[in-house]
Amino acid sequence: MRASGKIPITIPHVQTINSFIPQNAKAYIDVAEWADVVHTHSPYVAQFLFNFAHETPVSFIPNTFDHDRCRPCPLPKDFTLGWLGSNNSFKRFDVAREIADRAGVPYIEWDVDALHPWEKVAKEFFPNISCYLVASMNDAMPLSPQEALLFGRPVITTPIGAMTTIVRDGVNGKFFNGSVKEGVCVVQEVQKRIQWYRHYALLTDLLTVKDVLPQYIHLYEMALES
Repeated sequence: MRASGKIPITIPHVQTINSFIPQNAKAYIDVAEWADVVHTHSPYVAQFLFNFAHETPVSFIPNTFDHDRCRPCPLPKDFTLGWLGSNNSFKRFDVAREIADRAGVPYIEWDVDALHPWEKVAKEFFPNISCYLVASMNDAMPLSPQEALLFGRPVITTPIGAMTTIVRDGVNGKFFNGSVKEGVCVVQEVQKRIQWYRHYALLTDLLTVKDVLPQYIHLYEMALES
């Protein structure tokens, strides 16, 4: 790429992939073929591309957070489930709604496609939920449940992507197999011991930008060298 037609400026080509939807596996390989370096938030995608995109360096870098933006706050009076995300079919909002309905607990769902400003999310969404519920079966490393932990909200989730490295089953959250029946049982268990789960949610150690900055620097160095 050239600026003003005279000075050549090299821009490293880094492809970012956030999730792994099995039916689109070929698309990931196609992308990797024209990228200098592939960066993903999913350990599954990283392993997949490592096995099948042999010519392209692949880097797995976890998401990070500004911990000062996610302040712990008191739980609401009534136990309430919540989920913040895009209302796509693979997110399985219908399953989350049914779990909440059968468990007999309130459920708050915010569609991020509505572009809620962060200040509104921090002041109105997280303070009004007691527990974060993930029913998706193919997310890589969703941000919202990790933000929930920083707010002191335990996470009930399917064992997807990096959630298995962040959520400690029976400590700061619970895993379930994605079915409504098991989801209801897990919700009821967490509801009974919400203060226990909240306590350990607040103790969850999540990465900061400074923690992964060296990895990002290395990523772009690889792209510049390729």
